[in-house]
Amino acid sequence: MSTIVKNIHIFKDGAWHPIKKVFKDSSWRTMKGIFYEGVWYEIGVSCVVMPDGCAIATNEHPRWNESIYYGTNNFKFNALPGGDRNFIGNFGNVGNSGRWWSSTENDAIFALSRGMNIGYGDVGSGSDYKKAGFSVRCVKDYTGSQPNGTILSNDYTDGEGNTYDAVVIGEQLWTVKNLHTTKYQNGTNIPNGTDNTDWYTLTTGAYCWYNNDYTTYGQHYGALYNWYAVDNGLVNNNGYRVPSDSDWTQLTDYLIGINWCNDIVVASYNVGQYLKSCRQVNHPLA
Repeated sequence: MSTIVKNIHIFKDGAWHPIKKVFKDSSWRTMKGIFYEGVWYEIGVSCVVMPDGCAIATNEHPRWNESIYYGTNNFKFNALPGGDRNFIGNFGNVGNSGRWWSSTENDAIFALSRGMNIGYGDVGSGSDYKKAGFSVRCVKDYTGSQPNGTILSNDYTDGEGNTYDAVVIGEQLWTVKNLHTTKYQNGTNIPNGTDNTDWYTLTTGAYCWYNNDYTTYGQHYGALYNWYAVDNGLVNNNGYRVPSDSDWTQLTDYLIGINWCNDIVVASYNVGQYLKSCRQVNHPLA
């Protein structure tokens, strides 16, 4: 957790007085910060390296597995590692990675996706079999004036009636948890693909819970959808949609470009750190 230092005062003659300058080297100089318990805190820093109470060291789902790369969830995106189901139906990587579909088709067989992994700090991009099962987030264009990190409660409702909070990040609103509906936006049921052979042969929409286990995984990480479900009216309400590849790029480019925190370098190689949930096995900052 980073401490924000906005004002320094001294208690003298029964009152608090602001300190604006310090005397050093025979002259008065502007005070830049304080050195406390081995850490330098700069005055006027307008950011938090990690929100209060964010870091939770836990083995319970939902959580990232142990890694030198850890989430700080600065923008309340709360990315979780829901794993995936490959095109032949095998499950893997829960706790290790999160994969999210984009609505952007690559060709007749592949579509574009984004991912975060415990072994890296970036937000990776890929072209994957449409038969694969990935998580889904929802996005909406935002023209309001609320600052980054503002939560809009129950801003999206899926086809099953579940509601989702959304967070302001630049000129976008992103839902803060993975989609977990079993219905398309129009209320039509999405087939639940539990059998590996059936999953492999599908060329129509389907969903599943990781390892076909809602209690252990689904309720925490949301559902996994093949791309055929994404392309069949999965999300379409109150301006929300499945993000395109360009929507994902807009998100990461914005975070890299805004210079939101003094002395914090957000780059393509570490932008995922600021989007990942802070729940992690042996989180180093907990």
